[in-house]
Amino acid sequence: MKLLTLSFLVLLASTTVNANSGVTANSTWSEILNSNQFVVATPSIPGGLFNVCLNEDDKFETINPVSKCTKYENVFRSAQGSAMGGYYQRECVSWTKAHLVTSREVTSKNCVQWDYRPGSNIGTTCRSYETTTAVRPLTYNVSVREMSTPGRNSNPASFKKSFTINTCK
Repeated sequence: MKLLTLSFLVLLASTTVNANSGVTANSTWSEILNSNQFVVATPSIPGGLFNVCLNEDDKFETINPVSKCTKYENVFRSAQGSAMGGYYQRECVSWTKAHLVTSREVTSKNCVQWDYRPGSNIGTTCRSYETTTAVRPLTYNVSVREMSTPGRNSNPASFKKSFTINTCK
């Protein structure tokens, strides 16, 4: 019985070690990205955080070409049970591969004054906007989360790891 219990504990320990593929905050980005058990939450950068470099004009440039839509069309989609029979959806029908170059500077329009519905704290119409400009940083503190397993009650393990965008070669 002791041998059976000991064998079970050894098997359990080896399963636990292999479950996360040894990926930790000390792992390389290559090891983390090649693990199929982790999700990396990256900021929204055209071309992708791990596929851009900083060019001599202080702009982000993709290292590898990315898919870019060259032609959109309205495509009819049927909707079963719908009184209208369906809807049109704008879809890309032609793609090309291209290198992207985007500014580090981002401009956004944000609502600064809302009209509120009487008796509600939910804004319904924006009265005035403010335009703000920010410069995307070169270093990001990226969240890495273990993919959750269905039926598992514990929260996925996670950590943060720094990533710095390099200059283009």
